[in-house]
Amino acid sequence: MLRLRALEVRGYRAFAGWTRLELRPLTLVYGRNNAGKSSLLRLLAILADSMQEDAHSALELRGNPGRGSKFKDLPWMGDGVPRNAFRMRLRWEDDGVAAFTDEFELAWLDERSRAVVRALVIRGGSDEILLSADALPFPDEDRYIVGDDDDATVTIRWNGLRPRLEQSPTVVGEEIVDGLAKRMLSLRRSVSWLDSNRPRPPRLVAAQDTFPTALEHDGRNALEFLAADRELLNAIHPWFSRPPIERDLRLKPAGDGFVSPVLGSTRSAAEFHLLSAGEGMAHVLPVLVGAALIARGTGYRVFAVEEPESHLHGDAQRSLARHLAQLAASDDPPIMLLETHSRALLLGVQLAIAEGIMPAEHGQVVWREQEPTGASTLSQIEFTKDGGLRGWPRSALADEAKMVRELLDQQDERLAG
Repeated sequence: MLRLRALEVRGYRAFAGWTRLELRPLTLVYGRNNAGKSSLLRLLAILADSMQEDAHSALELRGNPGRGSKFKDLPWMGDGVPRNAFRMRLRWEDDGVAAFTDEFELAWLDERSRAVVRALVIRGGSDEILLSADALPFPDEDRYIVGDDDDATVTIRWNGLRPRLEQSPTVVGEEIVDGLAKRMLSLRRSVSWLDSNRPRPPRLVAAQDTFPTALEHDGRNALEFLAADRELLNAIHPWFSRPPIERDLRLKPAGDGFVSPVLGSTRSAAEFHLLSAGEGMAHVLPVLVGAALIARGTGYRVFAVEEPESHLHGDAQRSLARHLAQLAASDDPPIMLLETHSRALLLGVQLAIAEGIMPAEHGQVVWREQEPTGASTLSQIEFTKDGGLRGWPRSALADEAKMVRELLDQQDERLAG
């Protein structure tokens, strides 16, 4: 099966040079504030939005992942040089073997008030160029010069980032452009993105037979999935029933076709509403539901989550890490990208690897550092088979150690005084 395995950008947001994000079954993304941790996760969701039928531009920014951005906000603006374009590569694999690399140069066209594809390069699995095309200037931005021959042109119309070859199919094989269209269209229902701002669940939810179309960006409809599919409820139940939570999540009939989410004790008959369990239980519910949905292997296959550990105690974060590691350990695992600040979540994944729950190669840690110029760099850190970290930057998560040293110094000074 053809799948997206890496996203690369250059000149996008804080990433001035080529930056690669591999899509492993479980990736933890770390970095300081304002270093661009969330921008690549959101770009995946923006690409999915850009496959919609009503996409206004090459990049559809009107949806929730766009966060009200304009295209001119996206290109790298360092060195005081204004830019209106950036490049992006999508690397695809077929059963683990490199299959295609699709490279786009996306630019803002003032005359059309929209983003356009200014250049396109499609490569095969052996990196051979199948198509190299550069757009002509306005008003012929849909016509592309193919290769180095200025007389060899094709017309490509775009619906978002989905191409359609309109003229001169003899210049370039129609199947090449059709293949790109199919690959891009596959992103439309394969990326699920969960924002860090997640509201508390409703007190009552309608018991229904109709499965919701998609998990909302803030997880507000997570309970609707559980109400429509009890197997999904069973899938997330182990996280609640294991220590440290040790609760049974139930949907209790509440009359008039509604059910109420309650947490029952595994040790007594006591139960209470999910809303009474604190913010942590409310915030983690969409994470568990979203992960269970993609683990099924139908529809969405990439799950990008901002701050999955929000409001959870350290022990509960470790349990969440173990739960997600179990999903990532399957023979046909989903792709989970977790943007986080949590050291407990990282230690939980390391322990899961050391205990043999998840193969080390199914996970990775990505650390993003911001240079004095404002540009961000990305370090890919591998797990070892015993749960260790290979290539961990000395600056990563060093703040806690620094504060401990400062505390010890202060204590030493007091003792010396």
